Amino acid sequence: NRPSVPTVYLPNEIASKHFDAAEDILVPYIMKHASDAKAYVLLGNAAIGRQSWEEAMEIFQQVIKIDNTVCDAYAQLGHAALNAGKFTQAIEALQRARNLDEKNIQVREELLFIAHRMDNKVVEKSVQQELEELKKEIA
Repeated sequence: NRPSVPTVYLPNEIASKHFDAAEDILVPYIMKHASDAKAYVLLGNAAIGRQSWEEAMEIFQQVIKIDNTVCDAYAQLGHAALNAGKFTQAIEALQRARNLDEKNIQVREELLFIAHRMDNKVVEKSVQQELEELKKEIA
């Protein structure tokens, strides 16, 4: 029976923007529990909080190696890649996230932003339609 991620402290550390403190808790834990995808997601979120985009990308790629069904891993990989200026990688990751979570508005908004930045009218129009349909469902 493996102990769970020491999450008692982590949401507070990450919410308070104490990203280094969160990493100090997570890294030793991950060294002992290398297959814990949730711990890696938290570590990746701390890297995003520090705006360490390349590091965050590596961490979320590790999450995907451990469990390729974690929607947040693809979404956060896409977010980090977007901020690192790696639009193709961002689109690929966000499309995977979209396929795993068909109701995720934030993923579609980031896809729309990238399509607009890349001046890809076809993708932009398609994602815009998806967004409008999703927002109608929710309303």
